[in-house]
Amino acid sequence: MALSPENLHKLELPEQISNLVFSDDHHLCELQDAQRAMVLAKLKDYEEAALQKSISPIANIASPLNFNNPEAVIQAQIYICRGLLSPIRRIPLEILMVIFECHVGPQSSLKIDAVRKQTPFDLCLVCRAWRHIAINHPPLWSAPIFEMQQGEPFLQVTETHAAAIGAWLSHIGTFPWSARIKVSTWTEAARRHKEIRYKCPPHPNGDPLHHFVSPSALQGLRRLHIHLPNSPTLTTRLGTMAFPNVDSLVVEMHLSVQDSYWAGRTPPAAELPICPSLKKAVLSDVRMYRIPEHFPWGQLTHLHLAKQLPFERIVRVLRHCSSLCHGSFDHSGQQGTLSTEGSAPQGRIVLKHLTTLTFSGNLSFPYPFTGLSWPNLSHLSLKDTYEDPLQWDTYNLEFMGTLTCLQYADSGRGILPRGFVQLIKSCPLLTRLSLNAAPYDEVVSHLIFDNAQPSLPLLEELTIHLEYVSRIGENTVDCLAEMVSSRTRPFCNGCVNLKTFAICIGRLGYSEVDWRARISSALLRFNSRLNVRVVGGGCSEYLWMGPKIPALVHWDDGLFESLGMFSKFL
Repeated sequence: MALSPENLHKLELPEQISNLVFSDDHHLCELQDAQRAMVLAKLKDYEEAALQKSISPIANIASPLNFNNPEAVIQAQIYICRGLLSPIRRIPLEILMVIFECHVGPQSSLKIDAVRKQTPFDLCLVCRAWRHIAINHPPLWSAPIFEMQQGEPFLQVTETHAAAIGAWLSHIGTFPWSARIKVSTWTEAARRHKEIRYKCPPHPNGDPLHHFVSPSALQGLRRLHIHLPNSPTLTTRLGTMAFPNVDSLVVEMHLSVQDSYWAGRTPPAAELPICPSLKKAVLSDVRMYRIPEHFPWGQLTHLHLAKQLPFERIVRVLRHCSSLCHGSFDHSGQQGTLSTEGSAPQGRIVLKHLTTLTFSGNLSFPYPFTGLSWPNLSHLSLKDTYEDPLQWDTYNLEFMGTLTCLQYADSGRGILPRGFVQLIKSCPLLTRLSLNAAPYDEVVSHLIFDNAQPSLPLLEELTIHLEYVSRIGENTVDCLAEMVSSRTRPFCNGCVNLKTFAICIGRLGYSEVDWRARISSALLRFNSRLNVRVVGGGCSEYLWMGPKIPALVHWDDGLFESLGMFSKFL
C-alpha cells in the first residue's frame, strides 16, 4: 500500500502518527517509549472499531486505496500502526544491511547459466526506507552481469542493456566490484527479448564496455569473469581495453574448432584481457598454442588451466610463472613437441614460491619437467592419472622430497604403476596421504612399515579409498590390519606413529555393508592407538576426491577449496 503525504490525511490519523510515517523516508528507527504507547493506544482503538463493525483487521489492502470505503480505511489505519510497531524497526542498520546482502546472494553463487532471481530492486520495492538503504549500500550492486553479443572485431551490446548497466554501476561508486560478461549470439539475444533491441554504435575506443563503464568505475573493478560459448577464435573480443586493478580473472572459452583445424597453419596466441595487477587466473580452453606476451604470467600466484592441455604447453606456461604459489592443470596425456616460439625464459627456472600442485586428466609423469624445479613444494595431487608402465623420470622424483601432503588417484585400470612405488619412496617427509589406487593388497603392502627399510617415517594421516568390490578380498582386510599394526607400535630414530586412518568404501551394492563390517571389526583393536574411521556409500561427503568443479569460479569463490588436499572429515 503506497500513500502520499497529501492522501495520508484522508485516513484521519493523529498528526503524531502521520509525522512518524513520513519521518522514516531515509532510515528505520525504533520508537521511543512515549511514541510506542501512543501508537499502541490508537491501534487498540482501530482494532476495537473493526471488531464492532465485523471488519477483518488482517484483510488484504488494495492499492490504490479506496478512501470512500470505511472498511478499507480502518484496515489501512491498522496496517500503518502495526507497521510502526514492527520488530524490523528494532534491527540495527548494520544488521539490516547484512540481511540484504544475504538476500541478494554472494558473488560465488553466480554459476554458469544461473539466474540471479534476488536483486537489489526487490528490496527497493518494499518501502522508502529500504529503498534508500539498498540504493546507498554498494555491496548489493557490486556483482553485475553484462549480457553481450558476438561481433566483429569486438563484442557488442544493446542500447537498452548499456543504459541499464550504466545506471546499475552508478550505485557502486568507488566500492570494489566484480563483473561477469556472458557472451551470446544475436540470435540467442533475440530469443530472450520479445521486442526489437538496437545495437549500440561502435565506441571510438573500440571496446563496448566504454559505453557504460566510466574510467572511475573501471578503477574499482577487482574481479572479471568472461564466458564465451562456441567461440570460433582464441579472442575475448575486448580489444585493447585495460583493467588496471583486476587481480582475479576467469576466462571460459568453449572453442568451436579442434586442434586439427590449425594443421599446416600458424595458430594464434590467445587474446586475453590486459590486467597489469593480476594475481589469480582461471583459464579454460585457452589452448596456449603460443603464450600471450602481454599477460602478466610472472606475477601470478594462483593459476588453473582447464580443458586438457598437452604436457609441453603446461611446461611452457610454468616456465613463465616465476611467482606461482598454487597451480592446477588439466592434462591431455599428449606429450607434444615443446615450442620454441616466443621469449620463453631460458635455463633452469626455480619456482621457489610454488607450494601446491594439482594435476588432473591423463597425466604421464615419465615426461621430465625439464628446466623446472620447485624446492618448496609441499602439496601434490594427482587425479585420474593414466601412467605408462614406464617408471617416472628421475628428474621429476628429485623434486618430490619436500612433499608433506599427497593425494594419488589412478584411472581404475587395476594395475599399480611403478611410478607410484617410486613416488612413495621419494617422499620421506610425507605426513598426510590419500590413496585411490588398485590393486588394494599391493597398495597397502607398500605402506607397511619396516624398521629395516622404513618408508614414510613421518606419516600421521592416511586415507584409503576402496571403490571396486571385485578387487576387495580377505587378504585386503589382513593387509590393512598388518599395515595399521606396523605403524602404531613404538618407533625409534625419529619415526612417528600413524594418528588418523580413514577408509572410504565406495558404492559396492549389497556387499558394501558386509565389507564395511569386516574391516571395522578387523581394525577395532586399534581404536586405542589412533583415530580410525570407516565410511561407506561413497566418500564425496566425507573425503575430497579431486578437483570436481561444477562451474569455474574465482579462486576465492570456492575453486581453491575444491582443489584442496584434504577435508575436515573427522
